[in-house]
Amino acid sequence: MEIIPSPTKIPLTNPTLVTCISVAPDGRDFFVGQAADGQHPALSRWSLPEFSQMQVPQLSRLSAQQDTCHVLTRGKNGLLGVTGISTQRLTLIDLTDDSQSEPVNENVVWANIAEPFLATSGTSTQIQHLESQNIVWRQEPPASRKTSHASLVPIIAFHPNRQEFAVGGSGESSILLISLLDKSPAGVLPEAPERLRWLSFSPKGKYIVAIDAYAKSTVVWETRTRNLHRPEIFGRKADDYWSVAFHPDGEHFAMGMLSGYINLFRLSDGQRISSQRQHIGRVQALAFSLDGSVLLSGGDDGQALAWAVA
Repeated sequence: MEIIPSPTKIPLTNPTLVTCISVAPDGRDFFVGQAADGQHPALSRWSLPEFSQMQVPQLSRLSAQQDTCHVLTRGKNGLLGVTGISTQRLTLIDLTDDSQSEPVNENVVWANIAEPFLATSGTSTQIQHLESQNIVWRQEPPASRKTSHASLVPIIAFHPNRQEFAVGGSGESSILLISLLDKSPAGVLPEAPERLRWLSFSPKGKYIVAIDAYAKSTVVWETRTRNLHRPEIFGRKADDYWSVAFHPDGEHFAMGMLSGYINLFRLSDGQRISSQRQHIGRVQALAFSLDGSVLLSGGDDGQALAWAVA
């Protein structure tokens, strides 16, 4: 498997940096999040695999003059979750009828949809049921937001089996695993970054990966043993990384660097099997297509690229 050179450039009309990319669970389209520049909105939507532009619902929270998209999260039932850096509010859009709602009545900096749950972090770090909107878990006491950046909040990652979740980035050097069934502790992952930019399980739940908020480390654990995976390769030896995306096979992942490089790793042995550079500046966002044949990337340079993977 490798990333093929000479990617396709997505014809974005907004020239500002690309902050987020999110592929639909059915693989038919993807959203690109950017900074609004006064003339262009912060969201655009593109079809796969044609890369033709699609209509986007109008968002008052991310108007052309107002905000920068900070988080895009997709649900399997047509839900799109969007947060902005400035407004710090979560908008849920039902893409089947373009209806919108704000299910959390407080500041939200980060969000993750994993039906039937919605995880959010900002004023509070919590999980609620999407249909009933009942809070099923809340971090107590709330994590301190006294960091060098107001957007640094705890992050929640759901295991693919929806039987447990991980939460980290609260200012402690560990990540907690918690049972979704009875909300009891299920384990601890050691040597974690104290503040996180990214946290996620691999598609089959074999691994969990965290990126330090300041790009100082990229840590990988094996979920079965709770042990560090390939610490001679990852951890503090894998610094200067800013974005990650798992390949659908769960055994490979792409990592974007501050320098504009995108590296493809095989997780079993930690081998870097491909490296490409097209972006100038940070690779802010990465996402694979549903079949893994395309890797989407976005960066500080305002480019969104589609790389063939073979």
